[in-house]
Amino acid sequence: MSDPALASHIVRDIPSDPALGRIRWTGPQPTLHCTLPDDGPWLAVFDFDVHGVTFRQTGPITLTFSVDGREIGKMRCDAPGPRRFRAPLPPELSRAGAELTLQATIDKPFIAEGDGAKLGVLISAAGFIHP
Repeated sequence: MSDPALASHIVRDIPSDPALGRIRWTGPQPTLHCTLPDDGPWLAVFDFDVHGVTFRQTGPITLTFSVDGREIGKMRCDAPGPRRFRAPLPPELSRAGAELTLQATIDKPFIAEGDGAKLGVLISAAGFIHP
């Protein structure tokens, strides 16, 4: 989340202001757009933290991860704390120049009392890496 070009990759629900630093609150569907520089294999990556305050309101949450609308995995979070999601991309998506959209959908976002803002998780890294 500290990449200077981050704003150009954000599709929705992740603030782009670099002053926010490396860890940022998401909305209920944080989404990024990335271009693979070379052929795979590739892993989808999503590092995040379930905050204790939001967890007290929502209870356990489930994140569903997708690439270009294709589900690649789910993660249930039964307690607050840090999490690391990793899943291999299907071979047909793991080609040089592929423009991919990585999305996490949070089933029960936190709803702030004051302004009604919907918060998801604290994200620290997301994208695609070679295994």
